[in-house]
Amino acid sequence: MQIQVLNGENDIPDFVHLALDTCVFIDAFHNPDKFQDFFVFLKKKNITLTTTYLNYLEFSKGFSTLKGFRDAEDFFNKTIDFYYPSKLLEESVEKLKYAYRSDAQRLGVTDLFLASLGLQFGDKMLVLTKDHGDFIKDLFNIIAFIPFNSNGNQVQIYCIYQLSQEKYAKRLLELEKTK
Repeated sequence: MQIQVLNGENDIPDFVHLALDTCVFIDAFHNPDKFQDFFVFLKKKNITLTTTYLNYLEFSKGFSTLKGFRDAEDFFNKTIDFYYPSKLLEESVEKLKYAYRSDAQRLGVTDLFLASLGLQFGDKMLVLTKDHGDFIKDLFNIIAFIPFNSNGNQVQIYCIYQLSQEKYAKRLLELEKTK
């Protein structure tokens, strides 16, 4: 998987946290050969792979057998360095939900918690997903994109998003004016 960085840099920054959306776990679980080198590359850059507990639940619920569930759990635990418990993110979720306003109606709870990591932890938190509608341009910047070809004839685009503190502050000011 080749990373295309949009900010003029040669690469994504070192020493950041990259929160993985559920779609990453699903694709990586079913295409381990395509993701293994990518995950190794990230770890070599001292990028911490993380997610939320809700993403773990969303990923693991897709398995109907005990063996499938255990394989998924093992894969999940080997992929990430740690996950954030939901309780830790509740205040950030409430703030971000307000900033999303009408856009929050179509946003799933899991994605809202994942997006709130950027508010909770600032510029050192990035999110990897292919669900682009969840990370609206009024709040997030795209740092990089990664084309992914799972079966030879369908290309999907993953993006690395970063919550923009400037866009967040601007959105809050706009919302205050509409009260």
